[in-house]
Amino acid sequence: MASAYIKEMRLVQPKGPYRIAGYSAGGTIAYEIANQLIAADESVEFVGLIDSEFNSSFNPEDIQRDFDPIKTLMQWLPENVATASDIVTFQREGNVGGILASLQQSGLVAPEIDEERLLRHLAVAHGTRLAQLTYTPFAISAPITLFAAAETTAKHGADHCHGWKEIAGENIHVVP
Repeated sequence: MASAYIKEMRLVQPKGPYRIAGYSAGGTIAYEIANQLIAADESVEFVGLIDSEFNSSFNPEDIQRDFDPIKTLMQWLPENVATASDIVTFQREGNVGGILASLQQSGLVAPEIDEERLLRHLAVAHGTRLAQLTYTPFAISAPITLFAAAETTAKHGADHCHGWKEIAGENIHVVP
């Protein structure tokens, strides 16, 4: 798998130094690509993490391994939407289509999104979240820059590095 990523990278740029960045879960993916490039003796001069989090203190029992579209959808909804009476009723009934219709009526989901597309999106979101929670990164030598949104930084409190300092040490620079 690692060689597939590196082959794809070489199609864009045959030789380093590489500069890699990613947003949210894509930041974690960018970090791992940098790790694999370094392992392949390639030069990586920049790794950008755009509002990406690393959480090593999760409880493995809290991981929802089996895909439940309604649980996954409810995790993504803002609290004021998730607690609306119609959404709660559809949730209890296990009615994904009802939740989707309600979200479309309120303008939170585009009308062209059908239930099949929503379920595919939720499955990818679930898989991505599961991968993020179970990912074990190794320290890399490339400099890391975390571009942190003010809202996310406030959520993390004293950990202005969003959990990455644990892996990066002093090799991380934070840009609010």
